[in-house]
Amino acid sequence: MSDPKAPSPICHLPKAIRHPALTLLAGLLLLGGGCVSVRVPVSPAPRVDAASLPKAEVARATANLRVFDTVWDQVHRKHYDPSFNGLDWNDLARTYGPRATAAVDTRTLYQTINEMLGRLNDSHTAAIEPRDASEERAGQRAIVGITLRRVNDAWLIADVNPGGAAARAGVKPGWIAVKRDGMELGERYSRPTQKPGQVVRWEFLTPEGQTVVLDLEVQPLPTARLEVRELSGGLVYIRFDGFNLPATRWLSKELERHRTAPGIVLDLRHNSGGLIASALFAVGEFFPEAVPVFVTLDQKGERFRWASLMLGSANYAGRLAVLTGPQTASAAEILSSALQEKGRATIIGRRTAGALLAAVQTSLPDKGMVQISELDVITMGGKRLEGEGLAPDIEIPVSTLAQLRADEDPELTAAIALLSKP
Repeated sequence: MSDPKAPSPICHLPKAIRHPALTLLAGLLLLGGGCVSVRVPVSPAPRVDAASLPKAEVARATANLRVFDTVWDQVHRKHYDPSFNGLDWNDLARTYGPRATAAVDTRTLYQTINEMLGRLNDSHTAAIEPRDASEERAGQRAIVGITLRRVNDAWLIADVNPGGAAARAGVKPGWIAVKRDGMELGERYSRPTQKPGQVVRWEFLTPEGQTVVLDLEVQPLPTARLEVRELSGGLVYIRFDGFNLPATRWLSKELERHRTAPGIVLDLRHNSGGLIASALFAVGEFFPEAVPVFVTLDQKGERFRWASLMLGSANYAGRLAVLTGPQTASAAEILSSALQEKGRATIIGRRTAGALLAAVQTSLPDKGMVQISELDVITMGGKRLEGEGLAPDIEIPVSTLAQLRADEDPELTAAIALLSKP
């Protein structure tokens, strides 16, 4: 989990783990692209009764209903499951439409819509608030640069973004985040609305028991982290946290630069997905020729087989270990499963998120977005990972608080040991 936050853009963070996801963008699936704008349709939800409301409330209710109508219609026309998980989609419009129309603010509106969408039991279908949609489009999020993980009833700082205010102030992984602006974080915590330039007071507890209070300035930071470093014995560690075309080009260049490395550790533990095209290019980096990767099924039951993309492939031929965990999702699950099924890599860590569907994003009238699962995804080995996840070849238990605070990394240690064997 990055800076505690409200539900974030699903394009790179699937709903099930609050982390965006595999994205199919209209007809430009293989080339990337933007969101799709559509007409505003009319759902079966009751219309706004202007005669019974003050003028200001009529304006908000009408705007709310336009957003709800668009979401309902897009799901109705595009969702891969023609049965809508056994639901009466018209009846849900009549149930949730009035609640959405009466929402007093944007947060309540989107919570109501997502409650309805949640009944589809689908990792990728969700509505994205305008603030989060804007951050998604920009590829940046207004944060202080810490990644938190809930461990033993505490919010542990698992990672610190090198470019953020927290890093500049000396915050270290292994510290415990206790309070934000004087308020205890609690068992469940999401990032409140915050803007670049805003100063947030954080209270931390160090491993030595010292309390540290810091005023940290919020700033836009990239949503995906890229990292490469050399390990012992000539091995190379590569981490990237999202699938987009710039990240894929970066990966290809690093693999080309380290073509002679005897082994590479590919860390996908923080990678929640992204573009299908990027995943297909990434698979192509590790094979001498194109290979089949997965099969999709649409609302009509039509099947299509997808193969890896080889343009500019580094064709890295060395040994490969892939680190996975509960945040490894969507496009990251495509890459992991392809490498595992073809015997190209050893998967080390924990089971992946089980959030693997192909989705399309549509702009909403209030500048929010809705993401809709348009295709079901089956691996070439015949596995449907949605709701199940990918099991690792070598399972590593969840790290203890002591290990995390000591900056130990059992998954990486196991990968190095494996790749170092003769």
